[in-house]
Amino acid sequence: MMLRVMLADQDVIERRQAVQMVEEGGYTVVGQAASQPEAWEQVEKLWPEVVIADTSGNGIDGLTLAKGLSEREHPIVVVLTGRSSDHQLLLQAMRYGAIAFLPKPWKRDEVSDALRRASKLAGYYRVYHTQYGHIYRFFHRLGSLTAVDMLQEQQQLVQGLMRNARTADEAGFQCLRELDAQWRCLFRKHEITYSDLLPEREVDIVPHFQRMAEHWAARSNMLRGNNAGLLIQRAGEYIQSYYYKELTLSELSERYGMSISYFSAQFKRGYGYSFVNYVNLVRIQKSKELLLNPHLKVYEVAHAAGYTTLQYFNRVFKQIVNMTPLEYRKQFGI
Repeated sequence: MMLRVMLADQDVIERRQAVQMVEEGGYTVVGQAASQPEAWEQVEKLWPEVVIADTSGNGIDGLTLAKGLSEREHPIVVVLTGRSSDHQLLLQAMRYGAIAFLPKPWKRDEVSDALRRASKLAGYYRVYHTQYGHIYRFFHRLGSLTAVDMLQEQQQLVQGLMRNARTADEAGFQCLRELDAQWRCLFRKHEITYSDLLPEREVDIVPHFQRMAEHWAARSNMLRGNNAGLLIQRAGEYIQSYYYKELTLSELSERYGMSISYFSAQFKRGYGYSFVNYVNLVRIQKSKELLLNPHLKVYEVAHAAGYTTLQYFNRVFKQIVNMTPLEYRKQFGI
């Protein structure tokens, strides 16, 4: 099976060189990301087997990405890259499960070695990876499904996981636990109470997941009230209130009980901008207000507005305002 690789790096030229080296090794680049939000969207949408993420701090924070994948227990192999490979960075990379660090500029033999090891580990993950992909795609589509379709699709999903559990032993049961965990995560985000535990007996597992889906169907109708417009309005208000936090399309769509594709379409219809562009517009507007305070450094403004790196903040600011933050300040005599 062809190894599916995603590249997360702000530098376009370096991404092109990376694509060439990866494909020369016989692997497939399924996606590229130039920013942190885009990286998470690509992971959730494309479900790659390997992510190669930059740590140079130009719009991509590879360590944070690796940490997030580790905390979510995603069966995705992580390779980090960058111009700095100090001891502390390597320790953190190892802590978050990265299997290699590729210093820039890349060398073909180092890339080949890292991808060969990634391919081997991905082979061990493959049972998890395929089944996890089915689980996440199910939850991403949840908001666009009718109650009947949801119950039918989940029944097929659970039956597949059960078959896998009988043949793959612990790996299969881990996937069932992940499905249970995803339901509980969804319930917590919407403050829905659910206390039944995942049963140990195989005969009780299918009814357990059916009850979870029925519980969500009953509650989500109450939450959504068949009014997607109202929920999109609330999503916009949430962004305006929490612009300084890490905001992802996956998180917001799940918060308001919609699939990523449905939420994206409804959001653009409601606000006239894509989710990422709207978040940037809100953050840049807030940063313009903060820049009028002469006591704040530009990097402090960037952090307060929700940007993890000054370089990425400067780039987005200039794209939207047509001048740099320093030029914006200068016109007010600051």
